[in-house]
Amino acid sequence: MVYKLSIIIPTYNREEYIKKTIDSVINQTIGFENIELIIIDDNSKDNTQQIINEYAKKYSNIKSKYLDENSGYPGKPRNIGIELSTSDYIIFLDSDDYFEKDACEILYEKINSEKADLVFGSCTIHKLGRTLDGTPKYFKNKGILKFNSKNDEFIKIIELISPQLPKNIFSREIIEKNKIRFPERIPAQDAVFIIEYYFSSEKIIYLTDFNVYNYIFHEGSITTTQNLKYFKGVFKAENYILDIFKSNNREKDYKYHLNRKINFFISQILSNEIEKKGELEDVFKLFSKFFKKISIYDITPKDDLYKIALYLIENNDIDNFNHLKHINKKVKRLWNSNKTLKTKNSNIKRKNINLKEKNSNIKEKNLELVEKYWKLREKNDLFKEQIKELQSIKGWVGYKKSDIINRIKK
Repeated sequence: MVYKLSIIIPTYNREEYIKKTIDSVINQTIGFENIELIIIDDNSKDNTQQIINEYAKKYSNIKSKYLDENSGYPGKPRNIGIELSTSDYIIFLDSDDYFEKDACEILYEKINSEKADLVFGSCTIHKLGRTLDGTPKYFKNKGILKFNSKNDEFIKIIELISPQLPKNIFSREIIEKNKIRFPERIPAQDAVFIIEYYFSSEKIIYLTDFNVYNYIFHEGSITTTQNLKYFKGVFKAENYILDIFKSNNREKDYKYHLNRKINFFISQILSNEIEKKGELEDVFKLFSKFFKKISIYDITPKDDLYKIALYLIENNDIDNFNHLKHINKKVKRLWNSNKTLKTKNSNIKRKNINLKEKNSNIKEKNLELVEKYWKLREKNDLFKEQIKELQSIKGWVGYKKSDIINRIKK
């Protein structure tokens, strides 16, 4: 069987979400019969594998593989998925996110008809009760953009767009030709993969107004657990990315990537869960070493909070940093609570508006019914008069008839 595209889903302990994810693939407007769905489970301990088995028994175009040990991050499962794929085009989807119904059809038609190397769109972010548009302001309402890794617009992509995998459709030929794979057992491997793919592409299309998928933010997920192992992996991935820029003679453009990432790095350490002082010192050393390495780019955080945090990291001031971290966490909790309350208030206002509209419609219908009632009553009164008139005529005719009969008898 020749499929139009392969969709690769890495999973780990996602029994609560995996059905919605798989169903979003099955219900694609391109037709599920045109999709090769590959699910690689990273040694789940819940019922994820059983759920996958149920789907695999039902559909012959679902391939599943279960790893004997957990690899820690999605890089290895995704690489296995690439090896198992047979289609010309590949899309990666995370096991707790889900596609819009026409995602595959739009991406496939565009990359195939345009003979492009990469096509991508945007996403909707669902976070802490809020729904956010994943399109950067710079790119809003710009329609379809076409560029390659050598023009100026590409620099804006590097600087402004987060490398979420599911919004992209990749060419399997380019992946294999350039031997592009995900680094394994580290976070941020998706960023390494996609940046290497960018530099291997000549024709890239960005559908700025098209929403491909829904990204679901979960507290405590792999990408939100900040510990020493996580930070070691983050900077290992970042060194891979720097090497990619260098190997493509684009080292000077690495600063545009840093413009987006520097705030991310500092926000991550401000959210860390490290309690041991010695472990936090090791994280500080990782940060200091990396920032010395990139000091030639003269990149500083834009946010005052992050500037203070960077100063404390560079001066190894752990006590004041921890104080800043706790203040930041309290502020974030209050901010998130406020945002959640605003969202709830907005929903209540929206429901109130809907109820007012329904009430207004009911009032209009009621007026219409009252008007119909009075029209019917007028007709009824008219009929009553006509009946009286007929009854009167009938009585008169009856009287005359009996009078005539009586006269004849006489």
